[in-house]
Amino acid sequence: MRRFALLLLVTAGFVTPALADDPWPHFVRSGDGLVCEAQAAKPAADNMPCLKIGAMAVGTKRSTAEFRLGKPVQTIKVGEQIFYAYPLVFSNEGQGMNADHFATTSATVSYAADRTISSFQVTGKPIAHEWQFCGLSLGDSEAMLRARLGDPLSTGAGSEPGATLFSYGDSVAISISDGKISSIRVAKSGF
Repeated sequence: MRRFALLLLVTAGFVTPALADDPWPHFVRSGDGLVCEAQAAKPAADNMPCLKIGAMAVGTKRSTAEFRLGKPVQTIKVGEQIFYAYPLVFSNEGQGMNADHFATTSATVSYAADRTISSFQVTGKPIAHEWQFCGLSLGDSEAMLRARLGDPLSTGAGSEPGATLFSYGDSVAISISDGKISSIRVAKSGF
């Protein structure tokens, strides 16, 4: 019943606070932006504590990230920035040597000059709530996203065909495909 009431507030145009079961720290909507709260009604000094998806946070050392994720399977250069792709979940179609195994959920990471994560993104099929951001996971509905973070500051074309990118400032972007979250990205400002 509580979530239904929050959805009514969102659809009426009101901004809603974070839900009581959101993990700390988390973002709450404040006017036209998001504010990172370390505790109830206690804003953090900056957004860094909230720029976290699962166990990976902006600012995590590359050695720690690769201990958790393994070695990257692909490197992609966009302009001057290099992104590293890590598979999180593989398909298990068929068995034996000729079976097709491909990543159904992956992480894309960029690192700053100091070898810490500057951006972290999860993309793909829903997986166990291991890779949550502000209580949101891949596969959650657009309505749930709006209930937690309010309306996006801007929208645009997502990187996946047919996806819509919801931007919540320069540090948080979430893609929606078929009414569900298909990608979550957090980044230092400017990355």
